[in-house]
Amino acid sequence: MLIIDDLMYLDKPISTCRYIRHVESELFIDRLLKKGLQHIHCAEITGVMIIDHAVRDYCTLPYPGHPHGCPHYGKNEECPPCAPFVEDFIDLNKPHYAIITEFTDKQEHEHHHEEEELQRNQLLCDLMNRIKQVFPGIQYTLKPSALGIDVYKTVTALGISMNLHPQNHQKRVVLFGYPQT
Repeated sequence: MLIIDDLMYLDKPISTCRYIRHVESELFIDRLLKKGLQHIHCAEITGVMIIDHAVRDYCTLPYPGHPHGCPHYGKNEECPPCAPFVEDFIDLNKPHYAIITEFTDKQEHEHHHEEEELQRNQLLCDLMNRIKQVFPGIQYTLKPSALGIDVYKTVTALGISMNLHPQNHQKRVVLFGYPQT
């Protein structure tokens, strides 16, 4: 069963959860469920978001299967050091939001896991592009830590638990807001 939580500030300009719950087609929600989506939270993070540019350096640290850090580091414009800092990406004086999703991993093999990751990213992009149609002018990223946001501290400040080394469940965070004018 999919659980959609409206964590806070639903009467602010962007009511994303209302959009997801009342406007989004059941077919699209079914696609998310088939990819293991268990929970989706929507929250305004204005004043809650923790900015720490040092988290951008985490991408260079080794992790299982990647002894030299993330293979996308320096090769993708959404990744450090190419990615902009959050204050250059969105206007911090305007409301900004996070969608926090929790997926259950279904694949055991790493090849299938990477394929599942790409499919989940595409589904989240599809969701955000649908939201952009309703709320024109917003921009988003699937990689908020690349902008210098401490995702762990931000999400836990909202009262949502996060595991730094998940085994069967993976939380994904999408940041969105209005650009600098």
